[in-house]
Amino acid sequence: YEVTVVAAVTIRDLKEKKILYDNQNFIFRDSYEFSEDPRSFFNEEDPAVERIARAFAESVVSTIINGMGVKEEKK
Repeated sequence: YEVTVVAAVTIRDLKEKKILYDNQNFIFRDSYEFSEDPRSFFNEEDPAVERIARAFAESVVSTIINGMGVKEEKK
């Protein structure tokens, strides 16, 4: 299966009232394999959602960290 997650991601510094990162169209895509046995589909559903959520979160964090590093180098 091909999974696509689209999210609006904004990181704000509330103290300084500045936007540190903003992407209103963050797109995450990945492929996942599931058993072809329909009886095992629901047993795999929760772990699959957890894997997708973890990979999505890792992708967001990586993108934000890399993006902030680029901004600091430009100063």
